Amino acid sequence: MNEPQNFTLDPSLFMQLQEEERQRLAHALMQGPGQVLANALTEIEYALPLLEKNPQVAIAGLKALRVELRDGLAQLKHYVAELQPPLLQEMGLGPSIYQYVHNFAERTGMSADCIGCATFHERYPVTIELALFRILQEALTNVEHHSQATHVRVELAQLPAQVLLTIQDDGRGFAVRTQGLPKKRQLGLIAMRDRAELLGGQMQLFSEEGRGVRLIATIPYHGNSNEGVKQGGQTDERTNLNHTNSERTKGQEVQRKSNSTPRRSNRV
Repeated sequence: MNEPQNFTLDPSLFMQLQEEERQRLAHALMQGPGQVLANALTEIEYALPLLEKNPQVAIAGLKALRVELRDGLAQLKHYVAELQPPLLQEMGLGPSIYQYVHNFAERTGMSADCIGCATFHERYPVTIELALFRILQEALTNVEHHSQATHVRVELAQLPAQVLLTIQDDGRGFAVRTQGLPKKRQLGLIAMRDRAELLGGQMQLFSEEGRGVRLIATIPYHGNSNEGVKQGGQTDERTNLNHTNSERTKGQEVQRKSNSTPRRSNRV
């Protein structure tokens, strides 16, 4: 049975998530670019004495080192792009997600579709665009490391008064309860949900073993889609702050109302 999952977040877990994210990045830098630089130093120290004694061997080693350094530079660019999406501020949500999904498919060898991304030209406050982009990043990280999927489908859509992001894979899925999940993965799911709810939205997760995972994130927005965006892709921070506060208040009001009425189970 597929049911939307509810996750809870407390400040200690959120702080733990931040710390684990820093540790993950530090580990990735050491295992990626850090290891490449360490190997480069070893290769140079080995090649220097050979420049006079056996220059052909030294040249071959330096050429191999050049390839390794290029790979290390590519990895470093990837990590920087993860921290600060280069297209998001300038081009907006649609082109950024399209490019990210394209790069994800090339890097992992997994087939991927991005429905509605190339034609999604609306601009929203940076709080909305960044929240949805971070949810996408975390979701695709889960797909890459946990799903054993061969295909992932991303869909971005503008609905009346809200923006919708769907990520679905054909992987192994998992049981509907989070207790059996690795702790880091639980925190990742909680963080995605929290990003949406802080803006008055919601995140729903549908999964069962052997049937893949479907994640749906919706964030409301009641202004004009391009307001708060200035020339050159820059956003008005006052508009962003006002939107965040107003949508959070609306979300809390909706939550209070929903708590006072019987709930029906959403099923896919």
